[in-house]
Formats: sequence, C-alpha cells, structure tokens
Amino acid sequence: SSLEPTARWFIDDEPKNIVLRAERALTKGEEITISYGSKSNEELLYLYGFALPNNPNDRVTLPVSLAPDDPLLDEKLTLLRSLDLPARLTLDRDGHLTKESETLVKILSPPSTDSSYLLELFEDYQKALNASTSKSMQFVACYLESQKSIIAKAIGSLRPS
Repeated sequence: SSLEPTARWFIDDEPKNIVLRAERALTKGEEITISYGSKSNEELLYLYGFALPNNPNDRVTLPVSLAPDDPLLDEKLTLLRSLDLPARLTLDRDGHLTKESETLVKILSPPSTDSSYLLELFEDYQKALNASTSKSMQFVACYLESQKSIIAKAIGSLRPS
C-alpha cells in the first residue's frame, strides 16, 4: 500500500474478472502499489498486517469506562446510548480529541476535575506503550512509534507550560 498508489483495482463487468490497472506509466521493476483507503495504522495493522510511517490518517483509540460507584452512572449510560457514543476516546495524529470524544469526556469526567482525568488516562496508556517493544516486526514497531508520538502530543497539550 502507498499514500500515492500506482494502480487501482476494479471488477470488470464481463466476465467478472478482477483487473489491476496502472494509474500512470510505470518503469520496469517499479513496485505496483494500491490504496487501502483512508485508514489509521491501527486499522491497517489489524486488517492487513502492516503500518505506514507518517500516516496522515493515523490516530489513537482508547477504551474508557464509567466508574461503577458513580452516583450518576445510570444517567450517564442513558445519555451515552441516546447520543450513540462509543465507549472510546479518539485522538487525531496531532494529539487532539475528536469532537465526539470531547463530548464523551464531558459526560465521563467528574465536574470537579479539570484535565486530570485525561492526563491520567493518557499517561497510563503511554506507560503501556513504553513497556511494549517490537524490534523484530517492522510494522508493529512503526505502529507503536506512531502511537507514542500521538499520545506524547496529547499529554503535552494537557500539561501546564
């Protein structure tokens, strides 16, 4: 796969063959690449077994949960269901929460906290990433490095300067 594919595939109407067609003239020995769509490294690694360095579609996805002793647990769960919000936070490649995740944080965070809820969540994930190493698998190492970079940006934006 490539961010600038050299070919595209399609299904020919008759006789229903899969066709791979170059998008431009290729030189002898040049690699033929296709696009897998606008996917994060998380998706690429999970679905296809590889990740791309400097992927413009990269992101971090973190599962979150409600505290079972939260006095507003039932109300929060009802609100999450009515808004159809998944129980995960998503950070774009610059470490910013998506709009959907900003809404989720407002629902999950106790009103008395500022950014400490997120900072703790992000720092815990950073520790888990730093404990993970994969020197033997290039694509997993690429994925881990991109995750570390995004989460470091998110933590940096929450810490007072």
